[in-house]
Amino acid sequence: DTAKGRINLLVELKGETADKQMVDDVVKMIKARDMVKETVLLSLDYSLIQYITKAYPEMKTGYLYYFTTGNLKDLEGDYLIMEEREATPEKIEEVQAAGKKAIVWTVNTEESINTFIHSQADGVITDYVKDVQKAVETSKKRSDLEVLLDNLLIF
Repeated sequence: DTAKGRINLLVELKGETADKQMVDDVVKMIKARDMVKETVLLSLDYSLIQYITKAYPEMKTGYLYYFTTGNLKDLEGDYLIMEEREATPEKIEEVQAAGKKAIVWTVNTEESINTFIHSQADGVITDYVKDVQKAVETSKKRSDLEVLLDNLLIF
Protein backbone atom coordinates (compact mmCIF):
# COMPACT_ATOMS: atom_id res chain seq x y z
CA ASP A 1 0.00 0.00 0.00
CA THR A 2 2.85 2.38 0.81
CA ALA A 3 4.47 1.79 -2.58
CA LYS A 4 1.33 2.39 -4.67
CA GLY A 5 1.87 5.29 -7.02
CA ARG A 6 5.32 6.00 -5.57
CA ILE A 7 7.64 3.19 -6.66
CA ASN A 8 7.55 0.03 -8.71
CA LEU A 9 7.94 -3.28 -6.92
CA LEU A 10 10.02 -6.36 -7.59
CA VAL A 11 8.30 -9.11 -5.59
CA GLU A 12 10.35 -12.27 -5.24
CA LEU A 13 8.51 -15.54 -4.73
CA LYS A 14 11.02 -17.65 -2.86
CA GLY A 15 11.55 -20.33 -0.33
CA GLU A 16 10.10 -23.76 0.17
CA THR A 17 6.56 -22.41 0.17
CA ALA A 18 6.87 -20.70 -3.23
CA ASP A 19 4.33 -22.49 -5.39
CA LYS A 20 1.38 -21.82 -7.67
CA GLN A 21 -0.84 -21.06 -4.66
CA MET A 22 1.60 -18.38 -3.54
CA VAL A 23 1.52 -16.93 -7.05
CA ASP A 24 -2.28 -16.87 -7.05
CA ASP A 25 -2.39 -15.22 -3.61
CA VAL A 26 0.21 -12.57 -4.48
CA VAL A 27 -1.43 -11.76 -7.82
CA LYS A 28 -4.78 -11.40 -6.05
CA MET A 29 -3.23 -8.85 -3.63
CA ILE A 30 -1.58 -6.95 -6.48
CA LYS A 31 -4.79 -6.79 -8.49
CA ALA A 32 -6.83 -5.75 -5.44
CA ARG A 33 -4.52 -2.73 -5.12
CA ASP A 34 -4.55 -2.02 -8.88
CA MET A 35 -0.76 -2.39 -9.02
CA VAL A 36 -0.32 -4.77 -11.96
CA LYS A 37 1.61 -2.19 -14.00
CA GLU A 38 3.79 -1.31 -11.00
CA THR A 39 4.87 -4.86 -10.10
CA VAL A 40 7.24 -7.50 -11.45
CA LEU A 41 7.07 -11.01 -10.00
CA LEU A 42 10.47 -12.68 -9.62
CA SER A 43 11.57 -16.21 -8.91
CA LEU A 44 14.55 -18.54 -9.11
CA ASP A 45 12.01 -21.26 -9.88
CA TYR A 46 11.59 -21.19 -13.66
CA SER A 47 8.40 -23.27 -13.47
CA LEU A 48 6.77 -20.43 -11.49
CA ILE A 49 7.77 -17.93 -14.17
CA GLN A 50 6.20 -20.20 -16.77
CA TYR A 51 3.05 -20.53 -14.66
CA ILE A 52 2.72 -16.76 -14.19
CA THR A 53 3.25 -16.15 -17.91
CA LYS A 54 0.45 -18.58 -18.80
CA ALA A 55 -2.01 -17.90 -15.97
CA TYR A 56 -1.47 -14.14 -15.67
CA PRO A 57 -0.13 -12.79 -18.98
CA GLU A 58 -0.81 -9.25 -17.79
CA MET A 59 1.83 -9.62 -15.06
CA LYS A 60 5.47 -8.80 -15.73
CA THR A 61 7.90 -11.50 -14.68
CA GLY A 62 11.58 -11.75 -13.89
CA TYR A 63 13.61 -14.92 -13.88
CA LEU A 64 16.53 -14.87 -11.43
CA TYR A 65 19.38 -17.16 -12.38
CA TYR A 66 22.98 -17.96 -11.50
CA PHE A 67 23.92 -19.27 -14.93
CA THR A 68 22.23 -20.53 -18.04
CA THR A 69 23.05 -22.46 -21.16
CA GLY A 70 21.51 -22.05 -24.56
CA ASN A 71 19.82 -18.96 -25.92
CA LEU A 72 18.73 -16.39 -23.37
CA LYS A 73 16.14 -15.13 -25.84
CA ASP A 74 14.26 -18.41 -25.43
CA LEU A 75 13.72 -17.92 -21.69
CA GLU A 76 10.37 -16.62 -20.54
CA GLY A 77 10.34 -13.49 -18.44
CA ASP A 78 10.24 -9.77 -19.14
CA TYR A 79 13.30 -9.32 -16.96
CA LEU A 80 16.25 -11.68 -16.84
CA ILE A 81 18.03 -11.13 -13.58
CA MET A 82 21.50 -12.56 -13.74
CA GLU A 83 23.93 -13.13 -10.92
CA GLU A 84 26.82 -10.70 -11.25
CA ARG A 85 29.39 -13.29 -12.41
CA GLU A 86 27.05 -14.14 -15.29
CA ALA A 87 26.55 -10.49 -16.25
CA THR A 88 29.12 -9.97 -18.97
CA PRO A 89 28.62 -7.18 -21.50
CA GLU A 90 27.81 -9.85 -24.09
CA LYS A 91 25.11 -11.48 -21.93
CA ILE A 92 23.58 -8.11 -21.09
CA GLU A 93 23.46 -7.27 -24.79
CA GLU A 94 21.97 -10.68 -25.64
CA VAL A 95 19.18 -10.22 -23.08
CA GLN A 96 18.38 -6.73 -24.34
CA ALA A 97 18.48 -7.85 -27.99
CA ALA A 98 15.74 -10.33 -27.06
CA GLY A 99 13.57 -7.40 -25.91
CA LYS A 100 14.02 -8.13 -22.20
CA LYS A 101 15.42 -6.06 -19.36
CA ALA A 102 18.84 -7.13 -18.04
CA ILE A 103 19.13 -6.78 -14.27
CA VAL A 104 22.16 -7.78 -12.20
CA TRP A 105 22.08 -9.17 -8.65
CA THR A 106 23.31 -8.97 -5.94
CA VAL A 107 25.45 -5.89 -6.48
CA ASN A 108 26.80 -5.24 -2.98
CA THR A 109 30.54 -4.65 -3.12
CA GLU A 110 32.14 -1.35 -4.03
CA GLU A 111 33.78 -3.03 -7.03
CA SER A 112 30.55 -4.53 -8.35
CA ILE A 113 28.61 -1.31 -7.73
CA ASN A 114 31.16 0.64 -9.78
CA THR A 115 31.19 -2.02 -12.46
CA PHE A 116 27.46 -2.25 -12.99
CA ILE A 117 26.48 1.40 -12.67
CA HIS A 118 28.78 1.93 -15.65
CA SER A 119 27.50 -1.07 -17.59
CA GLN A 120 24.63 -1.32 -20.04
CA ALA A 121 22.51 -3.23 -17.50
CA ASP A 122 19.00 -1.90 -17.08
CA GLY A 123 19.30 -2.03 -13.32
CA VAL A 124 20.80 -3.67 -10.27
CA ILE A 125 19.48 -5.40 -7.20
CA THR A 126 21.41 -4.54 -4.06
CA ASP A 127 21.22 -4.67 -0.29
CA TYR A 128 22.97 -1.28 -0.19
CA VAL A 129 20.72 1.16 -2.02
CA LYS A 130 22.34 4.25 -0.51
CA ASP A 131 25.82 3.09 -1.61
CA VAL A 132 24.54 2.60 -5.16
CA GLN A 133 22.84 6.01 -5.13
CA LYS A 134 26.04 7.65 -3.88
CA ALA A 135 28.10 5.90 -6.58
CA VAL A 136 25.66 7.06 -9.27
CA GLU A 137 25.81 10.66 -8.01
CA THR A 138 29.62 10.55 -7.90
CA SER A 139 29.70 9.08 -11.39
CA LYS A 140 27.55 11.91 -12.76
CA LYS A 141 30.27 14.36 -11.73
CA ARG A 142 32.93 12.48 -13.72
CA SER A 143 33.88 13.25 -17.29
CA ASP A 144 32.90 10.94 -20.13
CA LEU A 145 36.59 10.12 -20.61
CA GLU A 146 36.97 9.03 -16.98
CA VAL A 147 33.93 6.77 -17.22
CA LEU A 148 35.14 5.34 -20.53
CA LEU A 149 38.55 4.55 -19.04
CA ASP A 150 36.89 2.86 -16.07
CA ASN A 151 34.82 0.67 -18.39
CA LEU A 152 37.86 -0.30 -20.43
CA LEU A 153 39.77 -1.26 -17.31
CA ILE A 154 36.87 -3.18 -15.73
CA PHE A 155 36.00 -5.38 -18.71
